[in-house]
Amino acid sequence: MYSFKNQLARISMSIAALSCAFFTQSAFAISTIPARGVCGFAISGSFPFIGVQLTGRPIASVNPFSTGLSPSARGSLNWLGTLDFNTNTITVNVVSQTATDNGTSGNFANTQEQTSLGFTVSGPTNGIYVLDLGSNGSINVIPVNGGATLLMQQYVSNSAGGKAGVCQF
Repeated sequence: MYSFKNQLARISMSIAALSCAFFTQSAFAISTIPARGVCGFAISGSFPFIGVQLTGRPIASVNPFSTGLSPSARGSLNWLGTLDFNTNTITVNVVSQTATDNGTSGNFANTQEQTSLGFTVSGPTNGIYVLDLGSNGSINVIPVNGGATLLMQQYVSNSAGGKAGVCQF
């Protein structure tokens, strides 16, 4: 049965659906990298067994079959910081872990230090920009959410592991 009230409800719902389709932007839409602004980031590393990954030899407490061959290993676990596109500077607090093996068990000590480095931006290549940190490696970034978010991936050619994170403006 035809009802003006039901027809009006259908028209209203259709208009609302079309409005959402026209005015929403995909969360994964690739954007351009911002020329200005500061974003905050957290980057996590991939070091579940830091002694093995950094030296190639197991630490006894990590691997009970170890012969205790690795006396010490160190690597950064995670980063917390900012990317300043006004000054092209990264400021980061790095949490690192040193693992030592005394022959019977492993000891783990965490430290943190802050540093600031300049970077240059290149790209995009296939939607990926590179923040070059000079001798400290680089960070690959993909801007999404209209440039409000940067997906981040650290790259250092002479270091074990890698890191990934997000920077939010």
